[in-house]
Amino acid sequence: MIVNNQGQKNEEMKKEEMKKEEIKIVCRKLDESMNLEGFECEEEPQMANIFKEYAMEGMKDHAEYTFVVMEEGSREIVGFFTIKFGSVLIPYPKAEGTNKVWLFMRRKAAKIFKLMESQRFETVSACEIVNFVVNSAYSKREKGIGVAIYNTFIVALLKSYRKANVPFEYVYLYALPRKGLIKHYKSLGFQRTDPETESFIVNHVRPQYDDTCIFMYKKF
Repeated sequence: MIVNNQGQKNEEMKKEEMKKEEIKIVCRKLDESMNLEGFECEEEPQMANIFKEYAMEGMKDHAEYTFVVMEEGSREIVGFFTIKFGSVLIPYPKAEGTNKVWLFMRRKAAKIFKLMESQRFETVSACEIVNFVVNSAYSKREKGIGVAIYNTFIVALLKSYRKANVPFEYVYLYALPRKGLIKHYKSLGFQRTDPETESFIVNHVRPQYDDTCIFMYKKF
């Protein structure tokens, strides 16, 4: 009984310690009063620098909006994300029998038909998650913090824009080509396109600053 009681006390102490270690985070639109200097991301140092040097400029130009997730009280920055609205090309659904028709035409009339088939797109209204970065200090000790930020703040923000009649049908991003990161975004509902479409987007649509990144999208 003494051992069990002691074990129970230890378990209660652990739970109490966990409660003390829990952090409360809030999300605010970036403004000039925020101190960005302490923000670091070991996995994406370039993105951390862009955030500190250029995010406020984008806000002033109304080109995009950056939101900062910070710890309540200390105001230490946990992460940030940037969004902007516009349009995007997504693969156009192929009609039944399309492959057979185009196969015949390719054989008869040159490679251009293959190119035309592989570039069947439709333009849709969309919101781009331009940047989404978590402070290394928090990603190391707070497992799942990125998912929590997405589900708690990004989704809620997009729903508020939808409620305010901002038109967008899809959400998309350009992910760094890391297997773990691609898997992470897939778990959030994002998907990749087929190889031909991805090649077209790389050569014609993807911004230069997202060089090597992978286009992923989801219907919202």
